Amino acid sequence: MTANHVAVFCACCVMASCKPATNAAGGTPAGAVVAAPAPSPAPEETIVGLILPQAAVDVSAEVDGRVTRVRVQTGMPVRRGDPLFDIDSRLATQEQLDVATGDAQLAESDVEKAALVVEQMRAKVDRLQALRADGLVDLQQLEDARYQLQIARVTERAGRVSLSQKQAIVRERQQLLRARTVRAPFSGIVSSCYIETGMEIGAGTPAIRIVQSHPLHVRFAIPDLRTTAVQVGSTIAVRVDGSEERLTARVVRVWPEVDSASQVILADALFREQDDHASAGRLVAGRTVRVVIEPSSDSRRAVASP
Repeated sequence: MTANHVAVFCACCVMASCKPATNAAGGTPAGAVVAAPAPSPAPEETIVGLILPQAAVDVSAEVDGRVTRVRVQTGMPVRRGDPLFDIDSRLATQEQLDVATGDAQLAESDVEKAALVVEQMRAKVDRLQALRADGLVDLQQLEDARYQLQIARVTERAGRVSLSQKQAIVRERQQLLRARTVRAPFSGIVSSCYIETGMEIGAGTPAIRIVQSHPLHVRFAIPDLRTTAVQVGSTIAVRVDGSEERLTARVVRVWPEVDSASQVILADALFREQDDHASAGRLVAGRTVRVVIEPSSDSRRAVASP
């Protein structure tokens, strides 16, 4: 075979590898080299998830009364300690606090006077004991002084007990007075408002519902056959409907039971703080998202047969 024939043969092999020739019958000639088709990427598998808050609470008043002012409305963000509504209660008035404070101050003065009497009687007993040792006073005088010292001590102890009780009343009145303005227990969003100005409500009656806006987590259902792909500590990708952006969440809980009817297991994943804050407008409690499940190893190994 000449050099020209070799060149032509190599060129034919290259052309055959790119586009196989067919015989007259339309088949592939024997001995022709056919390249295996590249494996197609496995389709992305997603699961519907639901955004849930870490906490939600119905805030209520601690005392009965009439609502005098509602400071928030549905959808308003609040911070911990922000006032939510005011209530006018007969159990919490400034006059009652002033009276309780005055009683406590009088009790404190009584304790101070009783303490002074105790000191005076203790000094008197000490002097009489020294005089008794020299034989200058009789025993009855010393015994009377000792008895008076005991009475003074009992009076002081009783005064301190009374003072403690009156101070507790002052603290209670202060707490009730503070309870007239109900405040947010944590930062979040007002999701519901059940009250309006002028309404009479009782202690413990739900008034305003607040959901914690950060951090948020997503709950999703894993098919029983895919539970090995999602484990506590693993990272998942979450796509908000209507957006191609992917957020990252870490699985914090995989429920221990399989639902007998649907054959799925629930799991919870916590969003990263930066994703949580950056997507605050789209990550809203109650919204559905798509949780991306990585393709299985079997699907990654799947290759079309020639």
